[in-house]
Amino acid sequence: MAQLSTFVSPAKFRARVRHHGFGRLVYKMSERLGVPNGASFNLVRVSKAVVSPNAMLSRRMASQASTPWSDALPRDLAYRIFKPGELPGAKETAQSCARHAERIKPQIEKLIGQTFAVDLLNPGGPVSLDSNYIASDLDLVPGLLDFALSGPNIEAATGYLGEIPVLGGITLYASLPNASAEGSQLYHCDQVDKRMFKVLVAVNDIADEQGPFTFLDGIATAKVRRTLGALTKRYKDEDLFKVVDPKQQIPIKGPAGTALFIDTHHCLHFGSRGNTKTRLLLELLYQSRFAQESRWQLANQMYDRSRYMTNKLHRQVLGLE
Repeated sequence: MAQLSTFVSPAKFRARVRHHGFGRLVYKMSERLGVPNGASFNLVRVSKAVVSPNAMLSRRMASQASTPWSDALPRDLAYRIFKPGELPGAKETAQSCARHAERIKPQIEKLIGQTFAVDLLNPGGPVSLDSNYIASDLDLVPGLLDFALSGPNIEAATGYLGEIPVLGGITLYASLPNASAEGSQLYHCDQVDKRMFKVLVAVNDIADEQGPFTFLDGIATAKVRRTLGALTKRYKDEDLFKVVDPKQQIPIKGPAGTALFIDTHHCLHFGSRGNTKTRLLLELLYQSRFAQESRWQLANQMYDRSRYMTNKLHRQVLGLE
């Protein structure tokens, strides 16, 4: 109890809420108390719903409208791949991201050998994704936030999550040449919530040399979960392939503009493994307003908020109301 009382002291509580978000703090506290993972997700949801009951009702009611993209992400497989040009705006956004990466290429190359992945939207220049806190300037890439707020992405996320989502974060990163196998390079399931929605876009052409994002679909992952339990750890390949066939792995390879919808809680995955060439990838995270906050909170990212204040849906997705 001494640890908990220190953790929730008024000054530290306020600082941690500002830094991590209220939901993240509730999750971490429940984790320290030994609450099972699924129950922790529920506790976060209930806690945030008590604070904002009207927001939960309005977001869920608004999600009932059917749109052409509502069922874009199959719930059983939990992924869908798009060729360049199939997901509106993805190809153009990839080109804009590539131009930004080219401008800071010398800074990126200086970090090779120091880490296997770096964030490219940090206002001070590229920084390791292992950093405890990463601030991002979304206006560094023209059109990036407009793509994140585009109809197909929001509609698909809304349909899958059953409520108007919030953008948990936007990350543009470079996976650098490496020979490591640690952290996110091992198979894992993300632990933001029971259901989450990501859009991944290849910014450069991706082949085996770029260490492609690789995953097991929702059906294969469910089989592993039934055998191994809640899947809250990092797993070596040999642990998983006692349960499923290695041929069930799905690597995302293809030309720039290739895109993926995926629920990374329901799909075991890894990336950035064994790169001999740099891979550039854009990641958009959409999640429930009532889940714990992700590592890269949009609230801590910089962009011109005035452009989006007149659109209620945009304000909701950006977490401004």
